[in-house]
Amino acid sequence: MLYHSAMQAKKRQVPEFEDLSDLRDNVVLHVERRKGVRHGSPCVAGTSLRVAHVVRWLETEGRSVDEVLQDFPQLTKADIYSALAFYQDNKETVDAEERERHTRVEDFLKDDPDVVRHAGRE
Repeated sequence: MLYHSAMQAKKRQVPEFEDLSDLRDNVVLHVERRKGVRHGSPCVAGTSLRVAHVVRWLETEGRSVDEVLQDFPQLTKADIYSALAFYQDNKETVDAEERERHTRVEDFLKDDPDVVRHAGRE
């Protein structure tokens, strides 16, 4: 019984939500689409970091949340987890937008392959 009481004391307090819309509203605070920022791709609110970046860093590159926070101290854990939640809820749309973005970049490079070679030169 003592172990059970100690475990209960260690439980993290999680805010209670009236319904799922409250929880979704919390995610919306951390993810936004803005005209003129990353072609309207969903980004971490107040930044130009696309949700797709966060997903790639964590799921494809295998980075930890703490590693991402170290590289991007302007982010919070809530930003990162909200980006992941947004992605899970909108995976098909985000993935389709990423494919379209890659196609645009490839087309651009086909039209002007020297652009990469000249990048950064004045």
